Amino acid sequence: MLIVEFPPELFIEFCIFLSPTDLFALSQVCRKFQEYLCAPNSFSTQQIWKESRLKFMSKEDMPPPVGMTEKKYVELLMTERGCQICKQIKECKIYWEFEVRCCEECRINNTIYRHELTLKMKYPSEFINVMPYTNYGIGKYYWAEQIAFAYSQYNNLSKENLQSWLNDKKLVSDSLMEYAERRKLNEEKIGYPPFSFDSLTIFSTSLFDRDFGDWMDRITWIYRRCWVYENCTNTNNVENAQQLVQFHIQRLENEATCRCNKVNIKDGLRLKRNYHKNFNESKRNNYIKNNKFNMNGKYFKNKLLYRYR
Repeated sequence: MLIVEFPPELFIEFCIFLSPTDLFALSQVCRKFQEYLCAPNSFSTQQIWKESRLKFMSKEDMPPPVGMTEKKYVELLMTERGCQICKQIKECKIYWEFEVRCCEECRINNTIYRHELTLKMKYPSEFINVMPYTNYGIGKYYWAEQIAFAYSQYNNLSKENLQSWLNDKKLVSDSLMEYAERRKLNEEKIGYPPFSFDSLTIFSTSLFDRDFGDWMDRITWIYRRCWVYENCTNTNNVENAQQLVQFHIQRLENEATCRCNKVNIKDGLRLKRNYHKNFNESKRNNYIKNNKFNMNGKYFKNKLLYRYR
């Protein structure tokens, strides 16, 4: 019996032992295998990808976002396949708000700053407010392709259907944003990586932009965002929380100082290069002047030419 003639039940049992990489390769063998492994509404298909993920990606035990298939979820998690935009094998990040895995260069090229949407492109606020975004530094960035596609739908809606469409879009956007936040918290519990200047800026901006009921709510949120939530279940210890905030402020100041030192070093190197450049130009000009002005005989005309130019 040929493998393509396997009944679906036997094919499912066979796929349980395959890794996600093998499943992707198998889905490209023939049309029948693609139908088995890429059917978005098939419960059996979802189970195949789910079992493979839990078996070969043991750390990825979180379920996919609402509305995302297991196949697409596994495909996003396979960061070793590189950027989904430029198709290059390089360091990538999964942006769950946009449901895409891409490199830093493609993120910059495919996102739009909120102020550009409102001030330059004149998009209505009611439309922008229902779209998912990601924070970078102190700004909100949106996926350009998502904005263009959703705005075309927005313009074609009647007044009767507009509000219901906005409400549905808001629910989907909030769901993605909440899922992205849960993913960050889950990844942050694994370790305590060093903070960068941008991450500390995001931390401080998020801290003061959020609406907290009281100081204890703010302290609880700080604990959760700083990789120590599991070891700090007692939120009544306010003194430790204040020390934690002071620690982040000190780290931010130190990194800002390091950046200033780097800028000063770069300025010093630039001045040194300019000095050598001017010195070399002066030597060259003096060489030309001395050699040309000392000419005699048949080069006398050239001497006058250089002298009175």
